[in-house]
Amino acid sequence: MEVKGLYDRGVEVFFDVRRSIKKDMYGKWHFVNYQDEETVMVYPVGRIPFDLIDYVDWHGDMYDPSPHIYCRFKHGQPYEATLFFRKYEDSDRYLLEVKGFRPWDKKKGFGF
Repeated sequence: MEVKGLYDRGVEVFFDVRRSIKKDMYGKWHFVNYQDEETVMVYPVGRIPFDLIDYVDWHGDMYDPSPHIYCRFKHGQPYEATLFFRKYEDSDRYLLEVKGFRPWDKKKGFGF
């Protein structure tokens, strides 16, 4: 897990590997297992509200020296929402949310 940044209620974190999505003929996004010129690579981001964070170990441990965030979980996960971001116009520095694509918010857990 890597911290993406802050939002108005907490912290956004990258929590999974990037995935491919593609629009169907009705304009709805879906996960796909291939890549072509119409697929988009997205990065899953979870939103953790500050009130679910119990403790932050700023020094990490001997395996990973980055800060560790310890949370209370609701519904099997600490995230109040999961969003998907894609790179902005071939830039590695800027990411944009894929609006309207939140398949994991409808289920308990992630549905891998």
